[in-house]
Amino acid sequence: MRNIYDTVIVGSGSAGSILANRLTEDPNKNVLLIEAGNDYSNLEYMPENVYYGHANLDMPASQELDPHNWAYKAESTKDGPLIRIPRGKVIGGSSSINAQILLRGIREDYDRWAEFGNEKWSFDKVLPFFKKFENDLDFSNEDYHGDEGYIKVKEFLSQNGMMFIEHFIILVLTMDSRHVRIIINQIQQELVH
Repeated sequence: MRNIYDTVIVGSGSAGSILANRLTEDPNKNVLLIEAGNDYSNLEYMPENVYYGHANLDMPASQELDPHNWAYKAESTKDGPLIRIPRGKVIGGSSSINAQILLRGIREDYDRWAEFGNEKWSFDKVLPFFKKFENDLDFSNEDYHGDEGYIKVKEFLSQNGMMFIEHFIILVLTMDSRHVRIIINQIQQELVH
């Protein structure tokens, strides 16, 4: 028997996993999902730095030397400093190593893309797709949040919350000011919605 696939998906991050799941809802489709990293089928085998994400601040999986991180680097601007770009090499992809948080893009960025001629990329046009993949446990069935998607979303409330915020602020203070403006805009957008 030959293996013939209708679709090959490279990477089992959030998008790849959802896409594979949706495509295989059709029993006539044969889908191959390829992932370079580990698939921990049982939580007891998952390393603590992946399981706890950034709650394990001593050695989160997003550190350069961690085997779950591709550890890419890029130039911030021409002749600019190299910046770290943690990308996940594990089932769940970068969501598994980057603090296990979900952040949407900034509304203004999507709308600007639409102004540049990508009409289907305005925030209002992509919002239904955000809602479709979300299963928001706190703000379900609202104008900006979905409750039937594959990715569970929950507001982060814990005793470690303040420690996380403190570390986040320290991280932001070490960043280029342009990146800080983007992050602040994102936080303001999330607080409004």
